[in-house]
Amino acid sequence: MYHIKGGIYLPNIHMSYQIDGPTQIGTTGQLNEILGNARLTNITSNPGDIVYANGSNNLTALAPVASSLLLMNPAGTAPTWLGPGTNGYALTMSAGAPVWASQSPEVSGYGFMAVKNGAQTGIINTPTVIAPWVTPPTASSGQYDTTSGGFNATTGVFTVPATPSAGTKKYNIEANISFTQTSNSSTGDHVASIRLNGAAILTRKLAPVNTNTRTNTITLSANIETVTGNTIDIVLSTDNGSTLSVVTGIETWFSLVLNANS
Repeated sequence: MYHIKGGIYLPNIHMSYQIDGPTQIGTTGQLNEILGNARLTNITSNPGDIVYANGSNNLTALAPVASSLLLMNPAGTAPTWLGPGTNGYALTMSAGAPVWASQSPEVSGYGFMAVKNGAQTGIINTPTVIAPWVTPPTASSGQYDTTSGGFNATTGVFTVPATPSAGTKKYNIEANISFTQTSNSSTGDHVASIRLNGAAILTRKLAPVNTNTRTNTITLSANIETVTGNTIDIVLSTDNGSTLSVVTGIETWFSLVLNANS
């Protein structure tokens, strides 16, 4: 049964009406037009409700959920909400359904840059590890690992950590070694190397200048493939009979960055 209250419809004359109770408007294939505002009572109760079909010719409402995503589920299944994810999580797919999931640490940019800190003199023909260093104030565990190895600024040795991922890692390494010499010998060379596990893998030589007051500089750059537990350091020596002193400050620096493809 149904009851129509409050009006009739005549051509070119519009009057308001209210249908109270269950009813059916029109027949299959017939176009029915509602002019003005329509209200669904007993279905929606709050602004923002979403109306959907919960069965053949039946409507129901889905209340909004703050900061959530509406999921359209398989045919015959009601839509649902996917609630907010944890900060830092990303939306991904699992078993064909969207889910929030934690992300692996971003490896691009993982590493450190250090500058020479503290005097280092008396370097002769024995390869000497450049140390100590100081990392910039912005350095943190997000830039180099200190819990499972990482860079030891005091000893100048970087031990390849297990983080952010296990297996083979590729590092981009650069160093700028500035130093002075104590004699004017013009024979032999000054030598700087990047070492892996104590063995030089890249060596650069520089002929001495003719004065002991001028600063010498050797620049090193290499890509190293290595694994957890291996060590990397920078060494300096000379084979021309003079004695070297490393310049302290930003003229002498050491940087190591994990390749984004590792």
